[in-house]
Amino acid sequence: MSDKNDTFGQKALSANSIADLLRLEHQQGKVNRFALLDSLTSDTLIRALRGDRIITMTENEVYENSIAIIALSNEQRDFLSEAFTLENQHSKGAWFIPEKISLLGGSANFAFYLTKGSRFPHSLASLERGKVLLKSSPDAVFLWSVLMPMFERLLLPFELRSRLLGSQSDEEEAEAWRAVDTFFDGLGFSNLPELDSLRRKYRTFPDAAAQIKAKQDFLRALSRAADSSIGTRYRLCAFAPFLAQYYKKAKGGRVKRKQALTKPFQSTLSGFFQGDWLALLDYLGEEPHPDEQIVTALPKTPLKVGGISRAAEIAASQGIPQEEVQRIAAALWQESGGASPVESRISALKKFWQVFDNVHARQKSGMKPLWGLVEDVGSIAFERNSESPYQPGLYRELIPVTLLEEIESLWGTIMLTKWPDRIVSEPFPHQLMAQTFGPALAFWQSCALTAWFICEGPYSRTDMAGLAHHERRELHDLNEMAMPIDEKLFKDLIKGESRLGPEEPIVKDSSRTVVAQGFSIEMSVSTGSRRKGFEILRDIITAHRRAWATKYLDSYLRARWETELDAAAKSFNLLTNERGGKAPTLKQFSRAAQLATNHWFSGDVTGLYRAIGEKAPVQAIRTKLMPDDKIDFVKMVFNELPSVQFQVYEGRTLDDTSQEYYRKELAELAMKFVQLEEALGRPPEMKELGDKFTYRCRVLNADEATAWQIYSAAVQKAKISALNSPRKSAPRIQENIEPLRPTQAIQKQTATDEPKQPEVERTWIDRILGR
Repeated sequence: MSDKNDTFGQKALSANSIADLLRLEHQQGKVNRFALLDSLTSDTLIRALRGDRIITMTENEVYENSIAIIALSNEQRDFLSEAFTLENQHSKGAWFIPEKISLLGGSANFAFYLTKGSRFPHSLASLERGKVLLKSSPDAVFLWSVLMPMFERLLLPFELRSRLLGSQSDEEEAEAWRAVDTFFDGLGFSNLPELDSLRRKYRTFPDAAAQIKAKQDFLRALSRAADSSIGTRYRLCAFAPFLAQYYKKAKGGRVKRKQALTKPFQSTLSGFFQGDWLALLDYLGEEPHPDEQIVTALPKTPLKVGGISRAAEIAASQGIPQEEVQRIAAALWQESGGASPVESRISALKKFWQVFDNVHARQKSGMKPLWGLVEDVGSIAFERNSESPYQPGLYRELIPVTLLEEIESLWGTIMLTKWPDRIVSEPFPHQLMAQTFGPALAFWQSCALTAWFICEGPYSRTDMAGLAHHERRELHDLNEMAMPIDEKLFKDLIKGESRLGPEEPIVKDSSRTVVAQGFSIEMSVSTGSRRKGFEILRDIITAHRRAWATKYLDSYLRARWETELDAAAKSFNLLTNERGGKAPTLKQFSRAAQLATNHWFSGDVTGLYRAIGEKAPVQAIRTKLMPDDKIDFVKMVFNELPSVQFQVYEGRTLDDTSQEYYRKELAELAMKFVQLEEALGRPPEMKELGDKFTYRCRVLNADEATAWQIYSAAVQKAKISALNSPRKSAPRIQENIEPLRPTQAIQKQTATDEPKQPEVERTWIDRILGR
């Protein structure tokens, strides 16, 4: 163990100024290790102060930005590419760096706009912001870790004389200027009269032009004062708080990374030590904590999702009856038949795709639109408007009953992150199923609907020339999965659109009035237009959809579950790493686990733990209180709710239509009420239901507490009535679907029916579960 004040870090902590710290670095031979970094920072800052544009942000079709730092030398580019790739920094243990982050890149270009004489340089710079993929660019990592923190502090005097002017108390403003003075002194920008000219207490500008000139003068003064040491000085200014943090937490010079590396200092470690904690310790001359664990590579988790699909293979290789293997799989997954949760859902998604494809392939002009075949809106329709193109719940009429039941069984429950040990009801299982299916279903549904509304009216969101742009998010996601939509589809659709008939107005409420003998006036209201030839576009889409499915559907669905389970497993390993090798608590893991758990395991997080090969800390509990017929339940709540007039604000009373709308929203909120009741094991309190209730509860009573009593009583009464009422079947429409073989809904076995697991070798059980 080092003696007090013996290490470089301890000596640096005693330095009285940045100048003293710089001299100490030179004396100890520490400065050379940062030569390329400091040179790059100096060059970038000097160019910025000179008024050059420093970075460009390029936005792609899904509003993600890539960053490029302009005019780097080959040496600087090579240095960035080696030291600031996300992969390289992760390999040093810097797993805290996210793959995507929101950045204000324009701060690096503020001086460019100011030099050009712009009256609003702050506003122009603020436009250059957005989500940035750090994983795609070392320039972005360098911007996040070094440049942005530097320019934020450098531009504070300009901010204090513009955006922040008048927004702070005198004490806060004085403290901010003291911080400016300390930082600028550290950079070597001492005693600049141009800086004093920006202080409010010294000067009031007669107009905006005078203020802009003062800022330009200050910028030129900074440019003149900056030299090649500015990068080194900035590094030491930025590192000094981290140095103090380290020794504040350290005992005898040693401290675990997790204790010292709090969030404000993560970018510092990334920027100056490329995320390498051991490099920091070497710089300080300190030894690692004896309990320190730095994970430089996350383990690749083998996902265990197999079941009955591998029974025949395993039975043949082990020489045992296939039925025995099926019984083992059934015991492991607690599912009748032995199918794993992932296998069950893949099977259901394929069945849904078959129905989806058949329905769209047989759609004809004159039929109802298929907007509603895929549930993409999580809300209850109290009534269906037959004139509306959107038909909520249409899937109930077009999908076989057995498949409806299977979907509701597989996606009818979820896990909430606040109560991960509870399995609660999902109000909209068909919407969750569609989300599980992902971008492919969303694209093909939207593509077919676009063709329908172009032809059948009354209007379309886009034409075929704009379809690819309209669906850019889904197309981007499919391209990222290497399962793209053939670009020929869009060319064929544009040609097909040119073969459609001319636009014909859709006339509604036509009337003729005789005004004189032989003369009349005909009045009509047009509600859009239509074009003959829908089947042309339908057949083009069907051919491409089926070609895509033949080529990609199996691998696409596999990629869906693999991606989401891999992400959950990676998060589990990252959390384990952050906790020094100790597995995260269920609550800590719940947010990362939620997507995979709800998409593939019916909200049972223990299934996810089993799939990623980890031991679940608890057994999830399911207490079902939600009525099966949620629509009837919500309508019953609505009918139980009274309605009183109340003032939105003084002098205005809410109209009847709005009153009814508020009551409908409160009635629909009853599903969340029951969901929380399942999670809590008791009825929720008003504050647990949230602002959505308190904002609307005045339609029940002016007093919130009284309104809550009325509401909770109505929900409980409706819940009991709905649970005791037989569920009604939706009317069936058979005209545009082909008959499908019934699919048996998968039912979970009770604990008493669970088959016992025979004594077999674990190695081939793992093979059942494996990919």
